Amino acid sequence: MRLRSASEWMAVSAGVLGTLVLVGYAMRSTVLAQLQPWHNATIVPGSAISLILGALALLFVKRWRTIFALLLLALNLEMLLEIAFGLNLRLKLAENYLWLQGPGVVPDRISLLVNIGFLLLGVAVLLLLWAPRRSAWVLRWLTWLVVAIGIASVLTPYLRLDLIYEFHALTRPAQLSGLGMLLLGLALWLACRDCRWNRPAAGYEQASRILSAATLALVVVLAVAAFSGLLMMRRLAERGAMDNLTLRRDERINYVRLLIQEAVARGRAYAQDAALVAAVQHPNGAMARLRPPQDFSSVTVYRGQRKLWEYGTPVQSPEASVPLPLSSPAKLLWEGEFFLRQRLPVMAPNQQNQVLGTVVIEQPRPLLGTIGMESAAFGSSGEVALCGLPSLDSATLACFPTRLRQQPYQRPDSDSGDGSAHPMALALAGKAGIVDTIDYRGVRVLAAYAPVPGMGLALMVKMDTQELYAPIRDEINILGPVLLLLAVLGIQLLRWRVQPVVSALVASRNQVASSEARFRAAAESGMDPFYIFETVRSAVTGGISNFRLIYANQPGETFAGIEPGRGEILGLASVPQLQATGDVLSKLQAVVMRRQHWVEEFAVPGRKTANGPQWLYLQAVPLGDGVAVTLRDISERKWEEDRLRVMAQTDALTGLANRDAFRKRLAHAMASSRRLRRQALLAVLYLDIDYFKDINDTYGHTFGDRILQAFAARLQRSVRSADTVARPGGDEFAILLENMESTQDAERVVAAIFAALEDPIHIGSHQVRISTSIGLTYYRGEACDLEELVQQADAALYMAKRSGKNTWRQFAERGNLETP
Repeated sequence: MRLRSASEWMAVSAGVLGTLVLVGYAMRSTVLAQLQPWHNATIVPGSAISLILGALALLFVKRWRTIFALLLLALNLEMLLEIAFGLNLRLKLAENYLWLQGPGVVPDRISLLVNIGFLLLGVAVLLLLWAPRRSAWVLRWLTWLVVAIGIASVLTPYLRLDLIYEFHALTRPAQLSGLGMLLLGLALWLACRDCRWNRPAAGYEQASRILSAATLALVVVLAVAAFSGLLMMRRLAERGAMDNLTLRRDERINYVRLLIQEAVARGRAYAQDAALVAAVQHPNGAMARLRPPQDFSSVTVYRGQRKLWEYGTPVQSPEASVPLPLSSPAKLLWEGEFFLRQRLPVMAPNQQNQVLGTVVIEQPRPLLGTIGMESAAFGSSGEVALCGLPSLDSATLACFPTRLRQQPYQRPDSDSGDGSAHPMALALAGKAGIVDTIDYRGVRVLAAYAPVPGMGLALMVKMDTQELYAPIRDEINILGPVLLLLAVLGIQLLRWRVQPVVSALVASRNQVASSEARFRAAAESGMDPFYIFETVRSAVTGGISNFRLIYANQPGETFAGIEPGRGEILGLASVPQLQATGDVLSKLQAVVMRRQHWVEEFAVPGRKTANGPQWLYLQAVPLGDGVAVTLRDISERKWEEDRLRVMAQTDALTGLANRDAFRKRLAHAMASSRRLRRQALLAVLYLDIDYFKDINDTYGHTFGDRILQAFAARLQRSVRSADTVARPGGDEFAILLENMESTQDAERVVAAIFAALEDPIHIGSHQVRISTSIGLTYYRGEACDLEELVQQADAALYMAKRSGKNTWRQFAERGNLETP
């Protein structure tokens, strides 16, 4: 719907543009009719009506759209016939804008380029309505052609093809017509793209977009290259033409000036000739002997108002006459050829200010005529014009004959064919330059103009732009079809070569997307927190500087306290539990760079469960340029393992260390004693309860168990917290005393044990007194293993039993026993 909405907006914009122009014509409003006053080419009514019909054909329901499309075709077919065959079908569209005339408006004529675009648009709309599936590829090409014509119509004025091609309808489309055409073409493209028949197969949307983008890029590159090349060629040709015309203008200005100066100098020399001066002083005798120069066509001598002498026949009624601003009156005349007429004073010799008479001289200047009539190396349309003002207050220009205009002529100094000042008028005002204008024939020309210094004349060299740009036109005629052919072949080659690759890539992408979907579904259905982190790499070194969280399943969001939908803007800190592993960044970097797994179990500081600290199991595996991290709460398992571990090392009845735990601690203590430079003193005590069998026989095993528990408790109260009390089995107990300063520490423990047993044990209604026998041995790092040390303590216990019980014995060196 979004694309369709854009299509409708574009069609409405084109329709509004055409409506504004038509309203402008109806109201005779130049602002609305032109809308682009700085651009000469104006939207003609035919273009405006076509814009409205094209918009309506894209907006209404199917039946009305068909009607509007047929009207669009009929109107533009009529205008095409008028352009191609000069027919007049009497629609009289021109009568609606005869008031808006100018070089950019051609009555009853639409630009051929725009005309063809509207015809293609009408055909495309009909195909879209009635046969979209059967003509899909034709419809696509027609749509792109309409868009291309719109773009070309907008850019054509910048290329100034009207300077290159003479056919106005082909080269002078109004830019706003091109803009409207472009809007309608894009609207048609969007409408086609929104149709179900034009949608790519499921999963291949990306392939279609890639191919379309590649095709568009190729077309744009070729179009930009063609536009730039044409623009550069036109500018180079224009610069060459301007330089050529400027050179020719300057050469001829110098030539005209030299010819006139030479004639003026000859006239002045003759006015000062001694024979002429003498004849004017003494006309009776000397006048008959006057002989003027042979190249003078007429000489008339006056003394005051009286004509003294005349030679030849002066020009009586010249076809053209232009006064020259010289020190003495002079005129440039045309009577079949150029004549220079001078009126010069005849001065008395040796008297500077005495005027004897006046001489009027006319000199034919045939070489001046060759300037305007020459054709050698100047093309078929090259022309040199020489003009001046017939009088100081004249509003017209008097111009001498040229090669293409055989008679002198006059024209207003403000009429250049397009309403601007005539180049000759600009030259007479002292300006020089080059102008692109319309000449007296209604033909566009390039004219170089400049004044003839000191002569009151203006000279202009001009040539038809069609002839000046003939070389570039020939190149365009060749390069245009070649570029079009290259574009078509390039597009087809692009599709042939790129489409299989793109299809394979898209298929692979679809497979990856499907795998990712299954992967995400599995992750979402799992109960363990799951996260995917993507690397953040340094723009300078390319190394991994951080990680960004791009996915977290629902258990993961809940576990880490992540707000749903915000995972992709967070980093490693978004999962605070990971920080408990220590230097998590380095470990994840190793996973990515070395492509290895990372597995770790760790306790989370500050997080407690019902049975103790929270423990997590972490597994991180490489995933593309990132890692996938799974966390699992193993607190219950850890608690169970600790419980089993304690049970494996603890006597179930008394809670004391069992035989295995005691022997492990004893081995560790012996090794520590051996490692120390000053061997640490430790003691091992073996104990049992005197007459315990009689207690069991008398009170029963349950009562005996209670006695064992009470005895174990009194033993624990008699030793230090760092000492180990164990029950190897039965009524036997063992005590490990570590890090003693002397043997007296062990003897104090023995005394404390006997003191603790002095009080009777109360169990239910029974009161029982018990005693114990103790065997003691010491270890200071000697070469003795654990079994020997245990046997020593056991042997000392045996001797205490034999000594009457309720006593203790110490194992002495060399197997002897010491009595306390």
